[in-house]
Amino acid sequence: MLPDISTLCLVTGKTVNRFIFEYTGTGWAKAVAAEGDDIYFAGADYGYAACWKNGGKINLNASSGSDIYSIALHGGILFLCGENYGKACFWVNDKYYPLEVSNVSVTQSRAHSVTVDNDSLDFYISGWYQAGGNNYACY
Repeated sequence: MLPDISTLCLVTGKTVNRFIFEYTGTGWAKAVAAEGDDIYFAGADYGYAACWKNGGKINLNASSGSDIYSIALHGGILFLCGENYGKACFWVNDKYYPLEVSNVSVTQSRAHSVTVDNDSLDFYISGWYQAGGNNYACY
């Protein structure tokens, strides 16, 4: 069971830094990333994909049934990936993008990990999709 976001702590070296998020009672964090002095946490809050920067919530274009699983950062640009109503998706900063598989009837899908090439700013997402009762890894 993941900790409630209102009591989430970050351990850096031998120092425990406590970030007090707005209390929801139904929030959880699934990803963490840092850039410079900024710390980002992401997951869901009341069933909506959510991201926090230094404890303050970032407004995302997210709907009920969405979740975030991974964060990547580059030069202040925020890359997030996850799901929305059982379908893979991603965000760049606060802009939402669905991920689709061409020419396949997808039952459900998830985007689980995102990374950014620091030189080109290309970003890569891995995950899976389900079609015809089978699961397929994809990126």
